[in-house]
Amino acid sequence: TDLKNRVDTRRRYLTHAYSGFFPKNKAGKIVDLGCGYGSMLYALKKLGYKNISGVDASHDQVKFAQSLDLDVVEGDAFEYLEKIPDDSIDMVITYDFIEHIGKDDLFRLTAIIRRKISRDGVWISHQPNAWSPFFSSVLYGDITHEFAYTPDSITRIMAYYDYKKCTFYEEKIAVHGLKSFVRYVLWKFIRIFFKAVDIVEIGLVRNIYTRNFLFVISFDK
Repeated sequence: TDLKNRVDTRRRYLTHAYSGFFPKNKAGKIVDLGCGYGSMLYALKKLGYKNISGVDASHDQVKFAQSLDLDVVEGDAFEYLEKIPDDSIDMVITYDFIEHIGKDDLFRLTAIIRRKISRDGVWISHQPNAWSPFFSSVLYGDITHEFAYTPDSITRIMAYYDYKKCTFYEEKIAVHGLKSFVRYVLWKFIRIFFKAVDIVEIGLVRNIYTRNFLFVISFDK
């Protein structure tokens, strides 16, 4: 019950933060790699998406996701993705996934995703942000983390695969009460300080300062 409550709380946040990125077509094919307990898929299901599926290596997490009546299997994300027909996926999700694989595997993953997504498909990903002054607390907070990326490093990787558009976003603070509203307002002021430091030290502003960041990528096909 506690886990179900945590997943449901997570679902509400994910719906608030990411529903604007989801396909307008509720019948679109969406694949979640490293889906864990299925929080993202659960959010999609509650929004009315039907053609959703996921894969994770954790037996216990997959069992729980299946208990939510989600189409989730236990296995290797690369093998799972390879079995899907080319040009058939409308959205690939890697939420807290790519930091768990090495750089060579990220190149391999990108090549596969480029083949599998449809012409108008997108890849949405959430991971630690090495631009953040505090990113080490996230990167080293989990011993299974391999690497942290920045928008610059992601752009350079995607350039090898003829990306059409690559957009980056800070992680959202969900406002659901006075406490979260105060956090939201204070963060706006703190960002000004970080921008000032960037201008003084390197002469430019990087704009993405949260500990984690989001990218949304489409490819020329």
